[in-house]
Amino acid sequence: MKSPVADALADAFEHHKRGRLSEAEAGYRQVLQTTPDEPDALHRLGIIAHQLGRNELALQLIDRATAVNPAHPTYHHDAGIVLHALGQIDDAIARYRKALMLQPRYPKAHNGVGIALKDQGRLEEAAASFRAAVSLKPDYIEALNNLGNVLRDLEHPAEATRIYQKALELSSGSAYLWANVGSALRDLGAFGSAVEACRRALALQPDLADVRSNLGDALFALGQPDEAAANYACALRARETPESIAGFVRSFAAAKLRCVDADVRAIAIRAISVPWSRPARLAMACIRAVANRPEIHACIDRAWRAWPLRLTSQQLFCDIGPDVVFDELLLRTLLESAPVCDLQMERFLTMVRHAILDDVTREMGPESVPRLAFACALARQCFVNDYVYSHTAAEIDQARALRDRLAASLCRGDVPSALTIAIVCAYFPLLSIVGAESLGRRGWPAPVAALFEQQLREPLEERVLRDRIPRLTTLDDEVSIGVRRQYEEHPYPKWVKLPRSGPIGFDGRDPAAGRRRLQSNEQTQHDILIAGCGTGQESIEFANAFPRARVLAVDLSLASLAYAERKTRELEISNVEYAQADILTLGSLSRTFDVISSVGVLHHLADPSRGWRSLVSMLAPGGYMLIGLYSERGRRDVAAAKHFITQRGYAATDADIRSCRQELLSGEHGDQFAMLASRSDFYTIAECRDLLFHVQERRVTVPEIVGLLDAFGLRFDGFLLSEEIATRYRELYPGDPAMDNLDNWNSFEAAFPYAFSGMYIFWVQKRVEMPVGSSYPVSHVTDS
Repeated sequence: MKSPVADALADAFEHHKRGRLSEAEAGYRQVLQTTPDEPDALHRLGIIAHQLGRNELALQLIDRATAVNPAHPTYHHDAGIVLHALGQIDDAIARYRKALMLQPRYPKAHNGVGIALKDQGRLEEAAASFRAAVSLKPDYIEALNNLGNVLRDLEHPAEATRIYQKALELSSGSAYLWANVGSALRDLGAFGSAVEACRRALALQPDLADVRSNLGDALFALGQPDEAAANYACALRARETPESIAGFVRSFAAAKLRCVDADVRAIAIRAISVPWSRPARLAMACIRAVANRPEIHACIDRAWRAWPLRLTSQQLFCDIGPDVVFDELLLRTLLESAPVCDLQMERFLTMVRHAILDDVTREMGPESVPRLAFACALARQCFVNDYVYSHTAAEIDQARALRDRLAASLCRGDVPSALTIAIVCAYFPLLSIVGAESLGRRGWPAPVAALFEQQLREPLEERVLRDRIPRLTTLDDEVSIGVRRQYEEHPYPKWVKLPRSGPIGFDGRDPAAGRRRLQSNEQTQHDILIAGCGTGQESIEFANAFPRARVLAVDLSLASLAYAERKTRELEISNVEYAQADILTLGSLSRTFDVISSVGVLHHLADPSRGWRSLVSMLAPGGYMLIGLYSERGRRDVAAAKHFITQRGYAATDADIRSCRQELLSGEHGDQFAMLASRSDFYTIAECRDLLFHVQERRVTVPEIVGLLDAFGLRFDGFLLSEEIATRYRELYPGDPAMDNLDNWNSFEAAFPYAFSGMYIFWVQKRVEMPVGSSYPVSHVTDS
């Protein structure tokens, strides 16, 4: 016959099993009132305290139970669970092992030891503990799952998959087991099966964000970027992780986006607002997403067919109402974040600019909130692209008249309409208008205030910063002086936002090149030189990747350096020093650097060998250089366009660049220059000048790169590649997994001439001191 204590314990335990913790706790305490040292009551009260997150109390109660009955293995096991929750992992392992001393065939204790060892990073030992648990209890699903997890961490995905599948045979209704199978299959490269497993998991539990992300990985690998982007968007709506962010950026950039759901649109807006990547990387995808909206597509099509004529608002928007376009937040966000690099969208925006100008001049149409917000975004876009959009003679006369009216009203002290200011700023920078500085002293709607920030406060700040930038070297070289003049007139490139991440190849393993790079972490201390930093994107990325590094960023152009300094301060980065210098004479500083980056610089020197010699002399033994050089094959279209420009007598002025762009893509020359429209640096004045009107340019071939590296004692360490190019190379040359055979790359580029249409960008490492008397293997092509 049971005692009253046993009956009370049984009743309390029944409440406990059914999750009625308050009733269970009351029952256990009632037992302790009559029998203060009843170990089961103490132990189970400890379990309730643990369940409620009161782990200190839980440990006290379980230890009291253990003091009464030290030979009870369950008490030691559960004390181990509580100690683990308190972060005392070594003590937890000791208690699990005490339980195993008392009861060697105790699967739960082996599982507990495995969990603790895994958290300590002792993966092989953890796997052994999980195997012991499973050997004692073959249907122990939790231990099987844990074993699969640790095998994946040990990079044994095939064995992990077998273990998970064994667990699924016991419990096919577990969403988490299907999720883990999907992850392991993805790691194995069995992407079709991974998709099926992830879908099974989501059918059981649709809110598993990690599974959505894993499904996105598998779908992207199967060439389904649209569906991948939709799944990443679902994952990101629940929780933002680096993996799901990277996956969304990768898949969204590649997606066709013929039908864009609300989640993908919202996440895309966030991606370029934060941003999660350089906004330019996502710009074309944003354009596709906007242009594939049927009502906007119709407007773009009308603008394209009417070009070069200008349409009125009524002709352009017809019966849809212009606010359908003006209220398109994804388009507005893009206009504020990066140059729009698409010819059809450029022509449409040029038409929209004209239509708004015409309406404002004629005082037609309401000054709606969407119209004002769009006009401000368009003005900010025009400022970033250096007012590259073409205009008719009548249109620019109309814009000048409105500008003069605005200046006159400012002189009188009148308050002009916000829409008037915005559309004038879509044709002329605000700071060029007399009296414009007074506008910043008034209160304005947020879109107008942001426009003033861009076109008033920021340029004024750069004027101040410019005078403070130190000069490290003299500028005596004639070509260097010409290059400096170009970038003083057009700081290159203008940019708005950068992600808080390091440059490609500094985050461990570069997936495209598959090579081990320098590791970035809080403790890394490097001396880094950015030789030719332009407006600061690269220097900021390096500084973010190496927060304890000392970064020296130099450039010829004070205007570019002032832009870089302003952006660096804006992002609160303190480990970059900017200075004006010519890399030809920079070696006179008698400094060495662990890392030197010079992308897009050496090919603009009259004597590149002097630049190479200067940089290599400053590179520490074993140090790395990131180099960017123009490809002879990859710039055939550019060479043809430069020849055309010379024949036609175009000069490197804003007006001529604007006119030249229109002629090159007018259709009068067939498809000869069509490739230019696919180049992102065709879509701003500064970048088009750099692309087609540069004062000095050399192009090289892969064999010439080989000669350069041999001449200067450098070891090739891999190109930075798009995933598309890397995949194609692997398919053609499976015997070169490191992708560092330059003979192969020369053959590859012969087959795919535009593989390096931007430039060759590659890492090299210093092997020995630069050989005495080294000379530059001169390319057979020079433009000057």
